[in-house]
Amino acid sequence: MCLASTPKQSPRTFRPSSPKPHELNQLYNGIIVMAKSMDTISLLKGASLQEKRGIVRLSLDVPLNGVLMEWATVLLKNAVVLGDAPFSVHMWKNALLFIWETLKSLGYGPESKQEAFFKAGQKIFHFVGARYLAVVQEAKRFLAVRPLPFFFKGFLCFASHYAKHGVCLGITPTDYLKKAEELFRHRSF
Repeated sequence: MCLASTPKQSPRTFRPSSPKPHELNQLYNGIIVMAKSMDTISLLKGASLQEKRGIVRLSLDVPLNGVLMEWATVLLKNAVVLGDAPFSVHMWKNALLFIWETLKSLGYGPESKQEAFFKAGQKIFHFVGARYLAVVQEAKRFLAVRPLPFFFKGFLCFASHYAKHGVCLGITPTDYLKKAEELFRHRSF
């Protein structure tokens, strides 16, 4: 959902109270069971309590399935090879969000929630990967003489934020970074 169009009392802002530890583990283990590769399983099994909570909260907004989870792992591995992110659960979550937000921006609706869609959608995954590379390359060109704003913990994190908030505004990655710089120049916190 684009922040620019989010009403103040959006139903998505409501979050149930945090689940108890045993409930959290049950929910999280249900997510791990969907994973299709040992890479994804071992990554998710190494999550901290805070990371587990984040993934469970994410599953309320993003309908997870095994193939989508594997796409996130592949995108994360590519980002690691490119030096854009460390191999961590937090960055895996960013990869998953980038993929989901990119699919939404392409107009994929409820059918994209089904695992069969993802299995048939290898061309779409290649497009998502190319989109990631394009976003990061443009950001790197812009940042050649500037540091990455501190709140982005790497380019995968930036790409995820951009996919969620910048695409719906119709701005380029460069314009998104300029807006971030401007906001932090005038911050009052």
